[in-house]
Amino acid sequence: MRTLLFILQKEFIQVFRNKTMLPIIFLMPLVQLLILVNAATFELKNVSLCVIDFDLSASSRQLVAKFDGSLFFKVNQASFSYAEAENFILSNKTDLVFTIPSGFEKNIKTGQGSRIQLMIDAVDGMAAGLINAYSSQIIQSFNREYSANAGMELSQAKIGRAHV
Repeated sequence: MRTLLFILQKEFIQVFRNKTMLPIIFLMPLVQLLILVNAATFELKNVSLCVIDFDLSASSRQLVAKFDGSLFFKVNQASFSYAEAENFILSNKTDLVFTIPSGFEKNIKTGQGSRIQLMIDAVDGMAAGLINAYSSQIIQSFNREYSANAGMELSQAKIGRAHV
């Protein structure tokens, strides 16, 4: 413990002997805090989105509208080609390519489920993780709403048959 006190005493003597160290010790962290606080944000806005919609159904348009209606995503590109979408990512025109397969609406209406594909530009790993998280939340929200609406239609159909 005494050794630690001697080292601390030595450091304080050194700092107060060299007057140029005081601004470096106290002002530099303050300046870094003021400047870098704006750079260290984890919020993404205006993520450019390219949509490849092979289904072109009402359900797929609803899902794309949920993405476009969010604060985070803006649909900037639409394509029917994987190669073209890949070029959009490589040329930094889009951050996310969202692919909806054909038969999407039919599969979710029959309860089979459907797989969609997200291709994320992962040059910035932190941003890619956030894009994936935001996308997953929107897709889960769509699933909940679609399931709730399908359940309502099913229960209304049962009630309608019971009264007939």
